[in-house]
Amino acid sequence: MVIELRGLCYSQPNVLCPERCAMQLATLGENLQGQAMLQRLVDSYQDAYERLVRAGVDVEAFHN
Repeated sequence: MVIELRGLCYSQPNVLCPERCAMQLATLGENLQGQAMLQRLVDSYQDAYERLVRAGVDVEAFHN
Protein backbone atom coordinates (compact mmCIF):
# COMPACT_ATOMS: atom_id res chain seq x y z
CA MET A 1 0.00 0.00 0.00
CA VAL A 2 1.28 3.44 -0.94
CA ILE A 3 0.01 6.62 0.63
CA GLU A 4 0.92 9.93 -0.95
CA LEU A 5 -0.04 13.53 -0.49
CA ARG A 6 -3.09 14.68 -2.39
CA GLY A 7 -2.35 15.97 -5.89
CA LEU A 8 1.08 14.38 -6.27
CA CYS A 9 2.45 11.75 -8.65
CA TYR A 10 -0.34 9.19 -9.03
CA SER A 11 -3.25 11.37 -7.92
CA GLN A 12 -5.81 12.72 -10.33
CA PRO A 13 -5.69 15.56 -10.79
CA ASN A 14 -1.95 15.75 -10.50
CA VAL A 15 -1.04 19.27 -9.41
CA LEU A 16 2.73 19.02 -9.60
CA CYS A 17 4.31 22.14 -11.06
CA PRO A 18 6.52 21.43 -14.09
CA GLU A 19 6.47 25.17 -14.81
CA ARG A 20 8.51 25.82 -11.67
CA CYS A 21 11.02 23.09 -12.54
CA ALA A 22 11.36 24.48 -16.07
CA MET A 23 11.95 27.97 -14.67
CA GLN A 24 14.68 26.68 -12.38
CA LEU A 25 16.43 24.91 -15.24
CA ALA A 26 16.10 27.95 -17.51
CA THR A 27 17.67 30.23 -14.90
CA LEU A 28 20.60 28.03 -13.86
CA GLY A 29 23.08 30.13 -15.83
CA GLU A 30 21.64 33.42 -14.63
CA ASN A 31 22.68 35.00 -11.38
CA LEU A 32 19.19 35.96 -10.28
CA GLN A 33 18.74 37.09 -6.71
CA GLY A 34 16.14 38.71 -4.54
CA GLN A 35 13.18 40.29 -6.26
CA ALA A 36 14.14 39.09 -9.75
CA MET A 37 14.22 35.46 -8.65
CA LEU A 38 11.05 35.85 -6.62
CA GLN A 39 9.23 37.31 -9.65
CA ARG A 40 10.28 34.38 -11.85
CA LEU A 41 9.05 31.98 -9.19
CA VAL A 42 5.71 33.76 -8.85
CA ASP A 43 5.32 33.82 -12.64
CA SER A 44 5.96 30.07 -12.86
CA TYR A 45 3.33 29.35 -10.22
CA GLN A 46 0.88 31.66 -11.99
CA ASP A 47 1.46 29.74 -15.23
CA ALA A 48 0.80 26.47 -13.40
CA TYR A 49 -2.37 27.86 -11.82
CA GLU A 50 -3.69 29.02 -15.18
CA ARG A 51 -2.89 25.64 -16.78
CA LEU A 52 -4.76 23.79 -14.03
CA VAL A 53 -7.78 26.09 -14.25
CA ARG A 54 -7.91 25.67 -18.05
CA ALA A 55 -7.83 21.89 -17.50
CA GLY A 56 -10.88 22.17 -15.25
CA VAL A 57 -9.11 21.47 -11.96
CA ASP A 58 -10.87 22.91 -8.92
CA VAL A 59 -7.78 24.52 -7.43
CA GLU A 60 -9.78 25.78 -4.43
CA ALA A 61 -10.08 22.15 -3.30
CA PHE A 62 -6.34 22.07 -2.58
CA HIS A 63 -6.08 24.61 0.21
CA ASN A 64 -5.98 23.91 3.95
